[in-house]
Amino acid sequence: MTPPAPDPERRYRRRLLPLALLAVAAVKLALLLALGPTRFEDSALYLRIGQWVLDTPGWWRAGEWTAASTPDLLFRPYGYPLLIAAARTLAGAQAPWLLVLLQSAASLGVLALFGRVLPRLVASVPLRLGLVLLCGLSDFLLFDLAILSDSLHASLMLAALLPIVARLADGADGPAPGARFAVAVGLAWALAMTLRDTAWYHAVLPLGGLLLLGAVRRLGPAATGRLALLAAGPILACYLGVTGWNQLRTGHPFFSLTGGINWLWPSVNLRDRGLADPFACADPVCAAARALPVEHGMAAVQNLATAIANREGTDPLAFGRLTFAHFLATVRAHPLAYAATVAANLNYGALAHLSFDPLFNLNEALRLHQAGGQRWIGAAREQWLAVRQGRLDHLPALLLQSLLEVAALLGFTIALVVAPLLAARRWRSEPGPAAAVLFCWAGGTLFLLSYAMLHLETRHALPTVPLWLALFGYAAQRILARARCATPA
Repeated sequence: MTPPAPDPERRYRRRLLPLALLAVAAVKLALLLALGPTRFEDSALYLRIGQWVLDTPGWWRAGEWTAASTPDLLFRPYGYPLLIAAARTLAGAQAPWLLVLLQSAASLGVLALFGRVLPRLVASVPLRLGLVLLCGLSDFLLFDLAILSDSLHASLMLAALLPIVARLADGADGPAPGARFAVAVGLAWALAMTLRDTAWYHAVLPLGGLLLLGAVRRLGPAATGRLALLAAGPILACYLGVTGWNQLRTGHPFFSLTGGINWLWPSVNLRDRGLADPFACADPVCAAARALPVEHGMAAVQNLATAIANREGTDPLAFGRLTFAHFLATVRAHPLAYAATVAANLNYGALAHLSFDPLFNLNEALRLHQAGGQRWIGAAREQWLAVRQGRLDHLPALLLQSLLEVAALLGFTIALVVAPLLAARRWRSEPGPAAAVLFCWAGGTLFLLSYAMLHLETRHALPTVPLWLALFGYAAQRILARARCATPA
C-alpha cells in the first residue's frame, strides 16, 4: 500500500514554523543572556513612576498640575509603569529581567500569529519561513530587551491587526467574524492605548479594517456596524476611563498631554535641516526660541518646551493649545519646507533596514545596548574606508553589507509599490487576499505618515514590520510565479 503523500501545510504548521520560532527565540535568549536588559533615556521616567506607584499610598488620586509643559507624573500612560511596579513586587531587583522576558514572549507570540497568517497570502513555504525569520530578527531584537513600552505596544497592536488580515484574506470562505472576535480586537487595542497614547489616534486602523471586512464578506450595513461598535466599545471605555481618572486626580479632563511637546518637533526639524526659519514669527513659541542658544534634536525640543512654560506660566493644557497654534502657523507659513521635513522623517533606508536587513538590526541592537556599545560588524562606511586604505580583509564584510542594503531597499520598494498594484489588479479575481494586502498597505502607510507629520523614530515603526513583510511575500510569490510561467519548458 502506497503511503499518503506528506501534507506540506501540515508540515509547515507542525514542524517548520515551530522550528523557525525556536531559532528566533534562541537568538533573543542569547542576546539577553549576553547583554541583559537595556535602558534608554526614556526608561528613567518609566522606572521612576513605577517606583513612585509602589512608594505612594493613594497614588491613583495624586496629580501634579503645575505651570509646566508636561509634568512627569502626567507625561506617560500608566500601563507600562504599572507593569514595572508589578514586576518589582514579584521579582524585586530582577524586575527588568522579568519585563524583557514578558516582552520577548509577547513578540514571539505575535511572530507565531504572523506565521499562521502568511499561508493565506504566500504559497511558498520557504518564502514564508524566510519572512518569519526576517520579522523575528527585525528591530524587535533590540526593543524586546529595552525598558520601554514600544515592544509590548507593537505586539498588542499586531494582536489586533493580524487577525483582521487573516479574516480578510479568507474572503467569503472563512469563518464569519463574530462578537467575540470584534471584542477581542477592541480589547487588544485598548491595552495598547495604556502603553502609548498614540494608539487612540490609530484606532482608525482596526475599526477601518472591520468595516472593510464587513464589505468583503457582504455582511450588510447592520452586521458590519455591529462589528465596529463592539470593537469600539473597549477602545472608547479606555479613553473615557483615562480621561475620567485624570479629571479625578488633577481636576482637568484629558486623555494625553504628550501632544503639547510633540507639536514643537516640526519647527525644530525645519531649523535643524536648514529648510526654513520657523522661529521668525511673533508668537510666544518664537519669542522663547529666539532667547535660547541654538540646539538640535530632542535637547532643543525639551529646552524650548521648558522655556515656553516658564515664560508664559501656562498649565499643560494651555501649553498644548499654544504649541498646536504655533504648529499650524508654521505649516501655513512654510508648506513646502514642512512637506520636505515630513519626507525626510520617512527615512526610506532606515525603514527598509528595519524590516529587511537582519545584520543591520543585530548590529544596531549591539551598538545601542548599554552593555554593548559597538557593532558586531562595523558600518559599511567604516568598511569602505578600511578597504580604501588597503585593508582587504574588510572587503567580504563590505560586500555582504552592500548586498544586504540593496536587497533591503529592493524588498521595501516591492512591498510599498508593487504589492498594492498587484492587489488592485486582482481585486475581482481574488477579493479576499487583495483586500488583506491593501489593508496592510494602507495601515502601514497611514501609521508611518501620522508619525512623520511630527517626529518618527524607527522604534515607532515596529508595528508595521509584519505588514511590510506580508506585502513583500504576496508580491514576490506572484512575481516568481510569472517568471516561471514565462520560462520556456
